[in-house]
Order: sequence, then C-alpha cells, then structure tokens
Amino acid sequence: MRTWLCLLFVLLVVGCSDSESGTDTDMSSSDMASDMPTVDMPAVDMPASDMPADDMSSDMPDDMTVSDMSDMGSDMMDMEADMAPTGCAAATVVTENNGLWTGSGAIDAPGVRHYFQIEPGADNWIIASFAVDDDQAINMTMALRDTNGQQLAKDTAAAFNNGRILYRTANTDPICIEIAETTDFEGGTGTGTPDDTFAFQVLAVNGSESEPNDDLASADDLPVTNDVGNNRDFDVQVLGEFETGMDDWFTFQTNQVALRLAIELYQQGPDANGSDTPLGDVYIYDAGGNVLSHVDATNGMFGLSVPMTETNGANDPLYVRVVPPAQLGANPFYTLQFTFANGDNEFEANEAANNNAGTPDVATPFGGIGRNYFFQGNLPANDIDHWSFDLTAAEVATISCSGVRIGSGIDAMNVQLLDPAQQVVQQETETVSADLTWRDGGSMPAITAGSTGTYLLRIASGGDLAAGSKNYQCGVQVAP
Repeated sequence: MRTWLCLLFVLLVVGCSDSESGTDTDMSSSDMASDMPTVDMPAVDMPASDMPADDMSSDMPDDMTVSDMSDMGSDMMDMEADMAPTGCAAATVVTENNGLWTGSGAIDAPGVRHYFQIEPGADNWIIASFAVDDDQAINMTMALRDTNGQQLAKDTAAAFNNGRILYRTANTDPICIEIAETTDFEGGTGTGTPDDTFAFQVLAVNGSESEPNDDLASADDLPVTNDVGNNRDFDVQVLGEFETGMDDWFTFQTNQVALRLAIELYQQGPDANGSDTPLGDVYIYDAGGNVLSHVDATNGMFGLSVPMTETNGANDPLYVRVVPPAQLGANPFYTLQFTFANGDNEFEANEAANNNAGTPDVATPFGGIGRNYFFQGNLPANDIDHWSFDLTAAEVATISCSGVRIGSGIDAMNVQLLDPAQQVVQQETETVSADLTWRDGGSMPAITAGSTGTYLLRIASGGDLAAGSKNYQCGVQVAP
C-alpha cells in the first residue's frame, strides 16, 4: 500500500521510506548541492501572463491527511470484499454418498440465500426434493443453476407441501443448488428468521425407458400391478427422453380397485422441470387400441384423467403414448407422474333422469375447509346433466369443471349455474385452450349467492370429439 501511495503522490512528496527494505531514501537540499555538478542554463524569458500563479495552485490537490489515507485504505478493502466469490461461485460442495447428496440450513434473516454444489455427471437423472419446517409460514424456492449461474429448473416448497424437481443432466458440469425465501427470490422483501429451516436431498435415479419402446408391441412395462389397491393412492414417475420422429410407449396392468388414473404432465422450461423441449400429444389407449384420453400439451394442459371403469376388464393392460414435437432442444427430456387413485368424485346416479332440472343428481357434501362437492359423469353428444347443492345467501362458491382439458372427448361443454328460481347466474363453455374455473384470477369470477336455497349446475355437451372418454369432473367449494 505504502509503495503505490508514494508513486501516486510523487508530485507532492519528495521522498518515501521503503517500509520493506528499511532504506532511508530522503535527500536533503544540501546533499543535492554537494553531489550535483554545476550546469550553466541559458536564461529564458517567460511573460508573467503565460502562466498565472493561481492556475498552478488551483490544479494542485488539497493537502493529503492521515484520515484521507485511512479512508482510501478502507475503500480498497471494500473493493476486495466486493470481488470475493458470492452465490454459486461460493457454493458449499456436497459430497455424494451412494448416489445421494443431502444438505440443510435456515433462512435465518431476510434476504439470506444458500448455495450448494453437486456433481452428478452427464446424461443422468436426478430427483431434487426439499422440505421446509412445517411450523413456519414462509415458502422457499429451490433453483438448479449451471456454473455460470444460469437457472436450469426450479420448484417451491411450503409447509406440508414439499418441493421436487425431476431433471436430466446435459453435461458433466457441476450443478449449483440455490435455496431462498420465495418472496425474496421473486424480488420482494423476505421475513426469514432462524426458525425457518429447510432440508434437501438429491437422488440419482434410472430413467423409465428401455429402448426400443417406439410402438405398442415394444411398450415399456411400468411396475404397478402389485402396488395398486392397498387402500391408498400409488404414484409412478416416468422419466423419458425424446428422439426425433420416435414415439415412446408405456404399458401397465389395470386393477379395478384403483378407481381413476391421472397422469400429470410436468411443465417444461427453467421455471419448471428444466427440459428445453415442450411436450406435445399424450394418449391413453385401452387393450383394444381405443383412445380413452388425449391431450395436446401445447395448449397448456397439465394432465390426463380417466376413470378405471372405462377399461375393458380388471386385468386388461392400458397403454400410454408420448409423441415428440417436431423440433427437439439440446436437453429434450420429459417427466410424467401416473397416479392410481383409490378415491374418486361422486358419479352420476341417474343418467336418464338428471337430464331434467326437476330430477337432478343431489351432490353429497364433502369435508375439508368449508363445504365441498365433487362429482362427475359421462356426457355423450347432446346429453345434459343436472347436479344440485345448497347455498346460503352471501356465501361465496368457486366452481371448476373439466372435460376436454383432462383429455375427454367432450366438445364445447357448457356449464351454467341456476339460482333457486332456475335463472342463469353465470355460464361458460369450456375450450381446449383454457380451464373453466370460476374464482379470483380464473376464467370467470367466483359466485356470491344472492339468496338461500337449492342451486343447480347444468352441464351440457356440445358434441363429440373424434376420440376419447366422455367423462367430466366438477368441483364446488364453498368458503367457510
């Protein structure tokens, strides 16, 4: 520090002491006089007006004090601190233990973020899951990033709702894991405290594909036969990789104890599972090759759902076909989750009678927060179903219905809410590109009951699509 200050202020200071060598470099004027030879210099006339004295004084800095030098030293230390590694560059390296990486911490103050680094290698599948303390109120976000800090994938966890990312690595570069309070991650001001703890694990897993699986005859067998029906839902994850022009097929045995099959389509992109290739068409076929359910994921559909009663028999196989898009990205993978549910929405009991408003199916209230009604039915072309439920004046109800949006072959399903005088309160027709949800931020606003009495939900088919079950599902949730 001393040496460069000497150089910087050489115009002001005659000499400096070299603190490292200890050599005295001061030189007095008498020394200079005795050592220097005399040189005759010609006289040069310079008009006084050519260089005013005040110009020289105005160009010179004020006297440098010890305080000034101390301030400059502090500034240099601040610059060094600013240059210290941060974020992913300063991530804690986590050691692998038999294909498992684990870590934990706390968002112990607003704005705190944690960074960890793992090295799963190239072309490997990992499941990154994390949980927050269930006693705390804050949500947390986990993001996977590359070595440059670019976001690859992310998910959010809340109390009693863990986060999970299913990701396929594209190269051998390390992966950085960032965990932050969601509010802070999204640009707001967090409220983290030492009690806001988290834990995560990353597990290396095998993919679901065993090539070739490009047609029905070579479909990969999913191991679900012996697990469905034990009085619980059962989930199977499908981890696949697209190939240009090649479909992927999967098969499994059905079991009538499972009442419904739902397939969740994990969303693509850096704000979801991280694949750079979007899903396209996904189909469910029965053993006879008939389409039970079909969605085009490019319309923003999140999944398929079909009742097990649509199958031909208790032990008949079902098939799932995943069609690749025309253009593949650099990391073209996809993830699906199959859920075999042992519970289902109440099914219509009066297929013929409920065509009339006077003889509707009466929806059974279901527990939970507030009062809830969940029901379903089949809606072939020109069919109409009526469901009834009670509301009290000023109660607020959210209503959602799905047909084509969950893969059914119902065309232009129209939903109307009728008040106790059977006057239309609100109506909407489902489209292939938008969910039918009546709530804040939905396709239409939530319903506020204008009077007390029995309300009807009228559900009508606008026709049949070329293929698919004619099953629909609806839910009515009444705020407490």
